[in-house]
Amino acid sequence: MSFREHLKNMAEKVEDLSGVAIADMDGMIIEEYKVEPDFDMAMLVAEYGTFWYSADKAGLSCDIGLANEVCVFTEKATVVIRKISQEYFLLLVIAAGKGFGKGRFHARMIADLLEEEIEA
Repeated sequence: MSFREHLKNMAEKVEDLSGVAIADMDGMIIEEYKVEPDFDMAMLVAEYGTFWYSADKAGLSCDIGLANEVCVFTEKATVVIRKISQEYFLLLVIAAGKGFGKGRFHARMIADLLEEEIEA
């Protein structure tokens, strides 16, 4: 299954999803799937991708380890960022107050599948 097919499959399972993307740690999109065509995933990936550096640095400084997931709750959306590997992450955007648990669940499942495909 292609990366795009994985993302489309996720979008069909998570209600109120605006978009989902696979990106590298430099904030460059590898693949994306937007439910809302005008949604700017590139800007979100670039901005929220920097959280990894801060989250990992804090985890290492406190001796609790590297981050696997970061969730940000804003007025309009919930952003779930899930690490796929040391080089890639998955970012999904869900309407505020909607489908957060389901989104996190599917992000974990898809990230695990993508990790296997990337390493193969």
